[in-house]
Amino acid sequence: MGRIARAAAALTLCVAGAALAPAAVADDVDLVPASAGQCEAGQFCVWSSAGYVGTFQSVGSTTVKATAMPVARSVWNRSGKAAAVYSGLSGSGAATCYAPGTQISATSVAAASFRLLSTSSC
Repeated sequence: MGRIARAAAALTLCVAGAALAPAAVADDVDLVPASAGQCEAGQFCVWSSAGYVGTFQSVGSTTVKATAMPVARSVWNRSGKAAAVYSGLSGSGAATCYAPGTQISATSVAAASFRLLSTSSC
């Protein structure tokens, strides 16, 4: 095989490999970045990492919901009501309250469950 043929074969492999890589990445939902933009109006949102990244959960009602994370590292209350984050499941344990409009990109709060409160004050 000549030098030009080897170069063409190497280029073909390189291009084919690059063409396959995005398809593999696109199927991996864990690679979709989380962001503050995920938190819709009327919701209280928590993320597992600072800077609004990592596992994302939101709640928009007074029903207690599990967060699926032991610690919230970012929070944003986009609702008109106060929100409570509980250290235990089902609204048990220590509670931390966040007033409407609170947005904290770097925090550390035990967050096994959370909900909106029925009032706007903590």
